[in-house]
Amino acid sequence: MDYISTHKNISVALIEFYPYHSELIYSHLLFLKRNHCKTILFCDVQNARKLENLEEFATLKTYNFKKFSSLVKLWLYLLKSKVNFVVFNTAQGNRMLKFSLFCLPRRIKMVGILHNTKKIETSLGQKIISRKVKNYFVLTKYMYEFFPKKKGIKKGFMSCCYSPTFDKIDLQKPNNEIWITIPGSVEKKRRDYDFLLRVAKCPDFPDFIRFVLLGNSSRFEGPKFIEEIRKNNLGDKFIWFEEFVPEKVFFNYMLNSDYLLPLIHPTTPSVKDYLKYKASGTFIQSVSYSIPMICHEVFNEPYFNFPSLFYLSEKDFLDIVNNIKSYDFKGRIQPPDFEMDKKLYCDFLFSTDH
Repeated sequence: MDYISTHKNISVALIEFYPYHSELIYSHLLFLKRNHCKTILFCDVQNARKLENLEEFATLKTYNFKKFSSLVKLWLYLLKSKVNFVVFNTAQGNRMLKFSLFCLPRRIKMVGILHNTKKIETSLGQKIISRKVKNYFVLTKYMYEFFPKKKGIKKGFMSCCYSPTFDKIDLQKPNNEIWITIPGSVEKKRRDYDFLLRVAKCPDFPDFIRFVLLGNSSRFEGPKFIEEIRKNNLGDKFIWFEEFVPEKVFFNYMLNSDYLLPLIHPTTPSVKDYLKYKASGTFIQSVSYSIPMICHEVFNEPYFNFPSLFYLSEKDFLDIVNNIKSYDFKGRIQPPDFEMDKKLYCDFLFSTDH
């Protein structure tokens, strides 16, 4: 489309109300910068530490969005600004609902990422949000295909697989080791960490495998899980962090990871939603860093187009890790097509109706 060739006079407000989903923000900023847009990034104070290196892409403004007064300040800012588009990095949840009750001028067009498309049908709050935001990005092709049909609601696919690069760090990874990484904090409602303990305790678990818990293990169920690792003398089978993992360190551990492990099992709450309506951040990171995954058999579906090995039981998993050096994913992982991803993003954003 000709109108996408240059947007030097277009002003975009990118908003993240919550202290999560920060890993998606870089893709927005990269697409917008390459299209010559002026971008203002509004984020929660808890996200600021993760986004401080993005100032070359956007003007960064931080708020404590726990406070309703911060939502009011943001609304007043937008009213006085010359912003043309508002993009919500998380277009759901309580803070988004509260903000959607404010009225913005019709000149401001709105679009957002919907991280759980099932909410379109099941959530009263999302129905209220959708009175203002009628255009939603989704993060995987299967979410796009299974997006609930609702009159007046439009869907667009967004690839959020781009991330900033950092200088390399020598992590002193032994040549013979295979690192299987679980990104994120230890939250048992999201992942089946007890499964890790059970397989790591098995006598035939190979010495060359190490599980990397790539997140702050001092939060949620992390301390208790680390205690279990130590109690079972499994420390040599794990790598973990007891504080915030800086972006540079995270980047380097991902570069050195051989496989990613979502740890989403049939016992995981809302597991069926991950087959149609939601995406694990691990799926996105698999594309970002071109790393294959080891997934439960529940994901072995034709539309799950992420390079993966599949297991059904602990025995299957142990068979995989014992033979893992025989698998070869070279040529099976296609790098992302930046120009196509940018075009899909901008075509949907800049054709957004009120």
